Amino acid sequence: MNKTILKQLEVWFCMLVLPGCFTLSIFYETTYNKAIISLAFLLLIRILVGGADTIRLNEIDKYIIVVIAAAFLVTLYSADLMADQNVVYTHIEELVRILAAFFVGVYVYQHDRKAFLAGLQIISWIIFLSAVISSVRFAINLAGHPEITGSVATLESYLSYQPNMMTSVYRHHIPAGTIFVIGIALPLFREHKRLDAVLKILYLPALVFCYARSAWIACAVLMSILLYFADRRRHHGKLSRLWWIIMLVLVAGMVFVMWVLTRRRGDTFGASNGRIRYWKYLLTVMYRRLPIFSKIFGVGFYNSTVMDQTPVAMPTFPAVDDAYLTILYEQGLVGLIAVGAFLVRAAKSVWRRDERAYYAAAFLAASVSAVFYEIHFWAHVGFLMAVLAAMLFAEQKQS
Repeated sequence: MNKTILKQLEVWFCMLVLPGCFTLSIFYETTYNKAIISLAFLLLIRILVGGADTIRLNEIDKYIIVVIAAAFLVTLYSADLMADQNVVYTHIEELVRILAAFFVGVYVYQHDRKAFLAGLQIISWIIFLSAVISSVRFAINLAGHPEITGSVATLESYLSYQPNMMTSVYRHHIPAGTIFVIGIALPLFREHKRLDAVLKILYLPALVFCYARSAWIACAVLMSILLYFADRRRHHGKLSRLWWIIMLVLVAGMVFVMWVLTRRRGDTFGASNGRIRYWKYLLTVMYRRLPIFSKIFGVGFYNSTVMDQTPVAMPTFPAVDDAYLTILYEQGLVGLIAVGAFLVRAAKSVWRRDERAYYAAAFLAASVSAVFYEIHFWAHVGFLMAVLAAMLFAEQKQS
């Protein structure tokens, strides 16, 4: 009886720990940091002492573990050279919470896969409700705004301004848009796919209202993958001519919308405020100046103060505005290759349409938005990406 109760408690733990941590990451980031790190430590002790099943690793998995260890050591070494101990703690904690979330995700998925998927389903409902609430709040604010006259120009200006009013609980419109895209891929209902698809339509207003162009591109990528699933299923693995037509129309429509919405602001994906300059500066100046060791292993997590060193500096936001270039600078070539390994695995899962295909689609789509901001610096998005990556880890045991 005691063993039965213990087993049931483990199932409930595996099912509720992921949505619980996700909720903490949204509303109580400081508490989340401590909770996820402590939880990962306790689970590690259980593996070492309690004899829990270990994860079978292939060569790529071992490489990823070595890269994680190298990132931690390089960050620790770089942080030790800093005078401000508060900065040291912040840099280490930012890195450890991502690693902890990844480890917790791997443990739960390995221990009880059904409970893991149930936990992601609960997260899907949390994201869905937040998207609906965000859309309702936006509509109420839009209707009561004194400057709205009905003209396209005024509405467009209001759409540009609205994200600064924090239309959702995610504290910034860009990560909010990424989370909504992930939510579209996560199932609300597993058995009722049509109902699930109908409800997902309610995500579209939230995506439009958040005015995150990176999220729009990520959503277009996700829609392409979902259409790919449907088309291959309908035509027994072959892509039809209709799929290619839809893809061309989708790309053309996306380019047109981006052009219309950005020409009035004179800002194409941050070109006017320096985003492209930061990318160029990192590649041609900062990374180029690094010694060979730092080019391979990086300079340490959270140390890419590119915007502070450019002619258009933004001292309050010292980042590259591109997660991949940030990883290249902070974790070096080995870190970028490790991230590439997860992207390749996600692409393989999508191509094969295996049991992780929809979750891999969410990971790939969100990874597209990461081209335009540091996705791993945000606690809630970083947690979701770490958990989705956990499904792609040690995949040979899961297939």
